[in-house]
Amino acid sequence: MGRRVKALLRDPVFLLGLAIRLLLIAVATPVIHQIWFVPFLTHVTHAGTLVPWSSFLASGGPVEAFPYGLLYVLVYGPLTWIGELVAGPAGGAIGLSLTTLALDAGLYVALRRLSRPEEQALTGALYWLSPITLHVGYWHGQLDVFPVLLLTASLLFLRINRFRWSGYTLGLAIAAKASMVVALPFVAVYLIGSSRLRWKAASVLLPAAFVVFALIAPFHFSEGFRTMVLGTPEAAKATALAIPYGDGLSLFVFPVAYAGLLLVAWRVRRLGFDGLLAFCGAAFLGLFLLTPASPGWALWFMPFLAWHLARTPGLHAYALYGVFAVAFVVLQTIVSTGATLRIGDLALFSDRVFLPDDSDLASGFFSLFVLAGLVFLLQIIRTRVFQSRHYRATRAPFTVAIAGDSGAGKDTLSDLIVDMVGAPSAVELSGDDYHIWDRHKPMWRALTHLNPKANHLDQFAADAVALSEQRHVRRRHYDHSVGRMTKPEMVKPSDWLIVSGLHALHPRALIEIADMRIFLAMDERLRRFLKIRRDVTVRGHPLEKVISSIQKRLPDAARFIHPQREKAGLVLTLEAVRPSQLADLETDPADIPLRLLAFSRRAEDFTRLGEILLSVCGCYIVERAGPSGGTELVIEGEPSAADIAVAARHISPMLAEYLALYPVWRGGANGLIQLVVLEHLSRIMAVRGGR
Repeated sequence: MGRRVKALLRDPVFLLGLAIRLLLIAVATPVIHQIWFVPFLTHVTHAGTLVPWSSFLASGGPVEAFPYGLLYVLVYGPLTWIGELVAGPAGGAIGLSLTTLALDAGLYVALRRLSRPEEQALTGALYWLSPITLHVGYWHGQLDVFPVLLLTASLLFLRINRFRWSGYTLGLAIAAKASMVVALPFVAVYLIGSSRLRWKAASVLLPAAFVVFALIAPFHFSEGFRTMVLGTPEAAKATALAIPYGDGLSLFVFPVAYAGLLLVAWRVRRLGFDGLLAFCGAAFLGLFLLTPASPGWALWFMPFLAWHLARTPGLHAYALYGVFAVAFVVLQTIVSTGATLRIGDLALFSDRVFLPDDSDLASGFFSLFVLAGLVFLLQIIRTRVFQSRHYRATRAPFTVAIAGDSGAGKDTLSDLIVDMVGAPSAVELSGDDYHIWDRHKPMWRALTHLNPKANHLDQFAADAVALSEQRHVRRRHYDHSVGRMTKPEMVKPSDWLIVSGLHALHPRALIEIADMRIFLAMDERLRRFLKIRRDVTVRGHPLEKVISSIQKRLPDAARFIHPQREKAGLVLTLEAVRPSQLADLETDPADIPLRLLAFSRRAEDFTRLGEILLSVCGCYIVERAGPSGGTELVIEGEPSAADIAVAARHISPMLAEYLALYPVWRGGANGLIQLVVLEHLSRIMAVRGGR
């Protein structure tokens, strides 16, 4: 914590913004602080209660003085009370503004942490030095920075997978300012629409609901609370802009626009985190533009607008923002209360005195502001959602096709990929389920499973295509333990489709839909060893029959299976470091050190992977020319699962939103296979989503 504070105090942007804020606090006292906020908060100490709304109204206080609940009293009260005790109402106003400053600094830090490392400085500057932020918080004097800080903290907790903390802070934000509920449906869509996050939705939404109920319900019995907080006239502003339709009917503009925005988010479904921020920002910006909003509402969209602008290249965006900010400040100076500017005992001016109260002039600046704001709203949705890498990469399930000979490890590789992406996000389609006959049919005397004619490959490909197009299929399952097919069952599409089988790279239709094509070309001695052990010990086949089957299948393997290698983008081969260990079938496979050979047709594919494996996992690496001009990486080592996890984070941090919430990383050769597949995946995702 100490290092972070020191770093903040060395930040020139922060220091400049801090100096401006301290100067404004010293010389300017917002009018609403003088007539509303400070009198209410000082009444709390005089009344001696934390439920002061009724007694404040009874004492003749204005209804609009403090439309906030207990959280605001607890946060803004202490420094206001201390200031009032030391220097009277003026000191109370300074204490109130210093509380705003502390919350504002917290929002600056949270917003920077919410941004990408390379964008943190610019995002922070665009918020911290914004004329809009300064005007709202320190000239007009609104207190909306508090719920915005809580909402930003909730989103930050959500990004780092602290779900319960996200829910609690989201509930605090809504309890502090009911308008923060605007973000809640988008958070729900973000969680529920993602198969990797869906199971955590309750961990966010239930704590949020609990906190809101706990902080609002007890005060519902206070008539003053219902009048000042729950009955605030600001709630009616959401429907103030309406289009008359005749016969007493009106179309409420903002509710319709908000519902439409929510519908778009739901149709997108697989929202990335950037998409969540974009929709929240667009909703708050739309709320401000399409309602007679109070100036403080501008703080609701400012963090999101700063985040968006930091990612927008070109001076035109900053020029538009300049117009937007100037129009806002001039407009609010005309139509809203301001501050009393004091130097010593001299009051130079107060309230709305910069420009005359000219409705035409105000309308002109208002029109300019709304025009620029609508451009930003459309730009946020277009660039941060529909042109984002995540959107383009997730429009259809990511399909992995795994082919290889019997016993080459297709099921194992499929399981390793599921460990990476998460079982709720993956659906597996096995070629074994498309054998034409079960094990007991006499046709197997003439054909082997390796022959395409012994399999329903057309149906295999058709089902894979259907799942890739997010359509349900019905398929039966081949039960190896009894050698028979089960009854057909419904298979639902998911974010990942893993197609594995002897002929996974044989049908043209399947090759065309596969984003990643992998061929397993296991060393023949190791393959025989593992297949014999599997078929004898797991599937219960007689040893002699298994050996006879292997010999019988060799011609078909050469004819139908091995040619699929040429259609793969990644070829993985495992071989025993000491082949002599394979002579004894009683040897535990876990006791056999393995060497991984990974082949790619692109020479540059393995350069960075080799460096990570060497430096993080301590593996022995040899890079050599492979067949057909590609590159083959020879990897030997026994890294731990922890080493694999660290290496995975180095390979591609941007893949986090595509993988499981908590990926399962394996040690040894299986972990090395996961890393090779992950590296291959990162390059495919970059192409699929666009750089």
